[in-house]
Amino acid sequence: LNYVIGNKAFRAGLLMYFDRCKFKHPDSDDFLHTMELSSGMVLDWYNESFVHATRQIDYGIAMIDETAAGCDIYLVRKGDMPMPVELELTDVNGKKLRYYIPFELMRNNKPDESGNRVVNPAWRFADRVYKVSSNWKKSNIVSIEIDPNRGTADVDRKNNLLKPNELMEFIELNNH
Repeated sequence: LNYVIGNKAFRAGLLMYFDRCKFKHPDSDDFLHTMELSSGMVLDWYNESFVHATRQIDYGIAMIDETAAGCDIYLVRKGDMPMPVELELTDVNGKKLRYYIPFELMRNNKPDESGNRVVNPAWRFADRVYKVSSNWKKSNIVSIEIDPNRGTADVDRKNNLLKPNELMEFIELNNH
């Protein structure tokens, strides 16, 4: 939940929850409602998918294509648990750029905690694949990573990191 709403809203929500519910008998709905008030987000989808079900979070990087303007990065939702996605690109000089992709039912965005973020259009639940267009050239990208801060419970992190240069070296070695 901290990953979804952001650290500041989560901490404020915990304080608000304590203040509102002390000496009472709160339940999980009280907690989630307090987090909605704190964050300004709609979290019924989170409650349904994460609290009252056993859905799995599994996102991966499917592929990267060079374009005239930079590159297109294709992400895939393999699991059945929807989440907002943070995607971080690192270039050859160590510069980082973070893309934030909200989930459509959130109806709001988590505040920028990185200081260097591009907000993309929301990822619709019906779509398994999502395209991020970047003006960075594929040859200048050292790594592409989903959830670089490890904030989600992604069941398969092996497909969350792509190093395009290593991929090209692997392909070239196997083609000889």
